[in-house]
Order: sequence, then C-alpha cells, then structure tokens
Amino acid sequence: MNRLSVHPQELILADAGYCSIAGIEHVQRRGADVLVRFNPQNFVAYSPNGRRVALLPLLRTLSKEGQYGEWRVVLHGQDSSFAGRLCAVRKSARSIQQAHRRLHRRASKKQMNTRPATFEFAKYVLVFTTRFRGSTTEVLESYRRRWQIELLFKRLKSLALIGHVPKHDPRSSRAWLYGKLLIALLAEKLIRIGPDISPQSYAIPA
Repeated sequence: MNRLSVHPQELILADAGYCSIAGIEHVQRRGADVLVRFNPQNFVAYSPNGRRVALLPLLRTLSKEGQYGEWRVVLHGQDSSFAGRLCAVRKSARSIQQAHRRLHRRASKKQMNTRPATFEFAKYVLVFTTRFRGSTTEVLESYRRRWQIELLFKRLKSLALIGHVPKHDPRSSRAWLYGKLLIALLAEKLIRIGPDISPQSYAIPA
C-alpha cells in the first residue's frame, strides 16, 4: 500500500499481501482507512488493555456456517500501533474443504509441513479494518465485494489472457487492451442472455 495514491476519507480494500504495519501507517498518515484480509501468521493482535489476544479460541466460538464475530484489537509495529476491528466469518463446509486441499497441495509442492493452526485459521475469513463506522456485516460485505472484483481480474487473466501485453508502444498497448476488454464484455453479455436465445434461427418445416 506504500505505493498507492491515498486521499483523506478513503477506504483502501486489499488482500493479505498488502496487510503490513508499514502499509497501514502509510494510509492512516493520509487520513484514510484500510480494510484488509488479516494474516494471523504475520501479526500478533493485542487487546485495548495491552494483553495478547489468542485468536483461535475466539474464532472457535463461530461454530456454524456464516456465523460472524468482531473484536477490537491493536496491532503493534516497530514505531507505531493501530487500533482497529478484527472481523471474522466462518466459511461453508465446502469452502473449508477447498481451503484445506489448497494447503495440502502447497505443502506437497514445497515439501513442507503445515501447522495445525493454519488449517484452523483456514476455516474463517478474517479482515482487519481501521474504520469504526458500519456494522460487522457491512465490513465483511465490503471485503466480499472486493473479492468479486479480484475474481473478475483472475478470469480476465486466465480466459482473456490480458495478464501479458505483447506490445511496447503505449497507443498500441491501449488498442490491444481495449480489444481484449471488448471481447471479454461481449462474452459476459452472451453468458447472461444465452439461456434466453433460441438455439435455432430458422423456421422448422412442418
């Protein structure tokens, strides 16, 4: 987030890769807030009175699919600290299975052992925000919308192949990207209206 152009009153939404003390500090210094996917492996959360927060016991209270919770926490960096809200929701059984399979594949590929706590954390979506306005559900819904945008970019990269621009001239690059985006938008449109289009465009003789 250090490279972002941040303006006062903005809310910066980002995934776990941007969840860093330096990044949060960069945003807050400019009068804005963050809402980021929280990586419990990278940060230690403290309560407002300075006690270290044991996250897993709190998360285990969310025993049903879709159950959510919120806790006020403080994150400490080398020269700064940030008060915020840690919001979490328990994933569905299917999503948990998928997350565990990804962890197993990564462990197998890298020839490493995955800690049991990592599988536990994978059962939840955790986000941290410095914005205190809005309910827990509104915070989680905001991150869900960000994820939908992320999925769109993933589809554009994998299906429309816009992740690599085979051009060097700026005008040529823009033309190439516009063409790809037009094709992608047409494909999305056809997917939406496809079920309503008759598969036959000619009259069937009696």
